[in-house]
Amino acid sequence: MYNFDALNQFNDFSQAALERFVRLNQISAAAVEKLTKQQLALVEENVKAGMEQAESLRDIKDVQDLFSMQPKLAMEYAEKFKAQAQDLLNIVLEAQAELTSLAEEGLKSVSVEAAAPAPKARARKAS
Repeated sequence: MYNFDALNQFNDFSQAALERFVRLNQISAAAVEKLTKQQLALVEENVKAGMEQAESLRDIKDVQDLFSMQPKLAMEYAEKFKAQAQDLLNIVLEAQAELTSLAEEGLKSVSVEAAAPAPKARARKAS
């Protein structure tokens, strides 16, 4: 009457899909958490740099001091910004690698399931 093989296969497929979905959410949540921490560190670093720049302005005696100080501050900021951008890129690339791996696992299991022979249909008895 009922094809329990098909129901079991559907149940297995649903369970595997749910597990992949949970893993996808875990990867996404971990990436967002890392990015949030990095962004907070970036804000803190920028506020600190702004305060240091403001403090250095009080020591300026003339316009020449101001112009000589600006390239140094710009270089320091550019180096910090480059390091922060690299950190953000690393977080994104790590998440991308995990998501790619998850997708490959899913495709591999679907390929294996698709290659498996279909269960034989049982003939129904006439009533």
